[in-house]
Amino acid sequence: MPGHEKNQEFAEIVDAHYEMIFRGALSMTRNKHLAEEIVQDTFVSAFRKFDSFSGRSSVSTWLYRIMLNNYSKYARRKKLLSRLGFVRGDGNLSQTRSVPSADSSPATEVANSEESELLRKAVDELPAKLRVV
Repeated sequence: MPGHEKNQEFAEIVDAHYEMIFRGALSMTRNKHLAEEIVQDTFVSAFRKFDSFSGRSSVSTWLYRIMLNNYSKYARRKKLLSRLGFVRGDGNLSQTRSVPSADSSPATEVANSEESELLRKAVDELPAKLRVV
């Protein structure tokens, strides 16, 4: 398909499906900025793969699957960074290994750390299908 026609057709797809994909990403992330980033990555990936879309599923299903894959990549990356100590308790990436909050006591930090470790161990024991959820 010639470039201009492809661009026009894809722009129409974005217009028709943006809200649905954004709502899905927002429900997964519960963070507007992260949802916007995942949606942008979704449409960039979809544009790159647009010529190979075979139509075996609806466009909305195809886009939603791409969004879920992008969210999964984000979640895996965040989990890895968290295990390495580069994610703060609020979920934001940090440059340091440990970032205690200004209003927490050492006892609170230890309790939170122990709870996080117990939760991480419990999740790690789940079957792979349940860990994805």
